Amino acid sequence: MEISTKIFVLSTMFALFSVHSYVTSIHAPAVLITQNTGALTLISLNITPGSGHVTVSGPYSVGQSTQQSAMSAVTYAAAYTGINSSNYNFSYYINDPNVSVSGPSAGLAFTLLAISGIEHKQLYNDFTVTGTINSNGDIGEIGGVYDKMQAAKASGMKYALVPAVPPGSFYNLLYFITQTQSGMPIVEISNVSQALKYAYANGNPILPLQYNISSSYNLDNLPYANITCTICNVSYFGTLTNYTINQTALEINSISSAYGVTKAQMLQQLSKYAEMAQKGYLYVGADLAFLQYQNAFVLANTKYYNLGSTKALLDNISTYCSSLTPPQMTNNNYEYVIGGQLRQEWGLYNIQSDIQALNTPNITTDQILNGLSVASASQEWCGAANEMYSIASQMGGQDIQLSPQVKYAALNYINIAKNYGNNIYLSTAMESYNDSNYGTALYGSIYAAVLNNPDLMSNYTVGEIENMTISNAKNSTFGVWPSQFGNEAMFYVYESSLRPNDLSNLSSGYTVSVLAKNLNNANKLILNSSIISQSNSTLNVTREITGIQTSISQIYYVLLVISIVIIAILVTLIAILIKIGKKPQRRR
Repeated sequence: MEISTKIFVLSTMFALFSVHSYVTSIHAPAVLITQNTGALTLISLNITPGSGHVTVSGPYSVGQSTQQSAMSAVTYAAAYTGINSSNYNFSYYINDPNVSVSGPSAGLAFTLLAISGIEHKQLYNDFTVTGTINSNGDIGEIGGVYDKMQAAKASGMKYALVPAVPPGSFYNLLYFITQTQSGMPIVEISNVSQALKYAYANGNPILPLQYNISSSYNLDNLPYANITCTICNVSYFGTLTNYTINQTALEINSISSAYGVTKAQMLQQLSKYAEMAQKGYLYVGADLAFLQYQNAFVLANTKYYNLGSTKALLDNISTYCSSLTPPQMTNNNYEYVIGGQLRQEWGLYNIQSDIQALNTPNITTDQILNGLSVASASQEWCGAANEMYSIASQMGGQDIQLSPQVKYAALNYINIAKNYGNNIYLSTAMESYNDSNYGTALYGSIYAAVLNNPDLMSNYTVGEIENMTISNAKNSTFGVWPSQFGNEAMFYVYESSLRPNDLSNLSSGYTVSVLAKNLNNANKLILNSSIISQSNSTLNVTREITGIQTSISQIYYVLLVISIVIIAILVTLIAILIKIGKKPQRRR
C-alpha cells in the first residue's frame, strides 16, 4: 500500500472514530405564530456513521424550508471541518412536539450543532442563537427578534447571537430596543467563525450591543452655503427648518432614562444639524433632523409596543393627514403649496400602507415597531405639510392656474420613472396626476425619475461626477427647493473632500444636484407658463376701480376745502376794503 493511500485510510478512520455517535444541543428561539409570542426550544443533534442522511424530527410537522436549512447547515459544517458528510447521518431533534415548525431561522443553530458535534466540543449552555445560514457561511437576517429574545430571557439565557445589520439602520435600533427591554446582551455576528467564538465555553467576552448614531461632521471648517435663491424668500424656509428641528427635539426629550446615553447622543447630534442650518444648509439640517425624529419616536413611545395601541395611533395620524387643506396657489407661494401637497401625499401613502400591513394575521412585535417608525415619518411629513400651508397663506401674490405644459411635463417624467419600478414617489405622482393635481405630479415624478434611477452615475469618473455636481448646484437657483438642494449637494461635495476614498457622500451630492437641476426647470415652467386666474383678474379690476374712485373722492374733498379757504379769504378782503372806504377825511 502506498504511503498516500495509508494516510488517506488512517485519516478516514480517525474522522469516523472522532465523529462517531456524538450528541450535542443548543437553545434556539422561535415565534409561535398562532399566539404571536416567542418561545425557546432545545435542539439536539446526534451524529452517527451512515450514508449522508439529514433529518429533522420532534415537532408535529417540519416545513420544507426548515429541512432545507438543516441540509445546508450540514453541507457548510462538513466543508468547514473538512469531513465527508456522506459518511455520516445527522439527526436533528427539536424538543417541541405540539407545534409545526417552518422557516430558515434555525440555520445558524443547525450549523453550530453540526460543527460542535464533528469537533466534539460542547457549546455553551446559557446562550441562544438565531439566523439563517448561506452557502458561504454568512449569516442572514431573520424576523421576530423582539419576541424571540423576550422568551430567551424568560428562560434564563445569558446572551443571544443575532445576524449583524448596518449601523444606524432600523434593525440596529430594533436590536438595541430588544436588548434594553429584555435586559439580555445581544451580540451581532456576520459569519459562522464569529459565532463559534461566542458559542464555545470560555470564548470571547460578551459585550452588550451599542446603538451609536453619532456621525463625524467637521462643521468648524464647513463653508457657509453660497447658492443664492432667486424668486423666493429664504427666511420662510428657515421657519420650516426650525419647525422640523424643534419637533425632533421634543421627541428626543420624551425618551425615557433607560435610553439615557442614546438620548444624550441624539441631542448632541441635533445641535450639529441646527449648526448646519445656521450656516445656510437649511435642507440638510431639516432632512437629518427628520431622519432622527423617526428613531426618537420609536424610542419615546414604548406605550405603543402592542398592536391595539399602534393601530389606534395610525388611525389618528391618517385622520390628521387627510384633514389638511392647501391654500390657493399664487405666483409667490406655489413652491410651498406644491411642496406641502407632495409631503401630504407621501404621508397618506405611507400611513395607509402601514395600516394595511398591520391588519395582516400573525403580527410580531418587530412589525409593530417598524409600523411605529413608518407612522412617525407620516406624522412628520404631514406636520411639515401643514407648516408649508401656513407659510403659503402668508405669502400673498396673484392666484394662478397651471398651464397644460405642466401636465405634459409631469406625464413625461412619470413615463421615465416607470422604467425604474414602482415606489412611493411614483405611486403618489401618478395619483396626483390622475387627480389633475399636475404641479404636485410634476414635483413627485421628478423625485421618482431621479432618486430611483440606478444608472444615474454610470460611465462617469469621480472627477466628472464632482464637476457635474458643482455645475448643477450652482445653476439651480430658481426657487427655494432647487437652491436648497443645490446647497445640500455642495455640503456633500465638502464631506467627500474630507474622505476621498468614501464615494457615498459624492454619490449623494450628485444625486441631489440632479434633483435640484430638474426642480429648477420645473419651477421656471410653472411660473412662466402659469395663468392668472379669472377670479383673481376680476378682483384686481374691482380693486383698481375702487382705488380710482377713492382717489377721485380724495381729490374732490381737497378741492372743496381749497375753494372754501379761497372764498373765506376773498370775503375777508372785501370786508376790509369796505371798512377802509367808510373812514372820515381830515382837513389840513
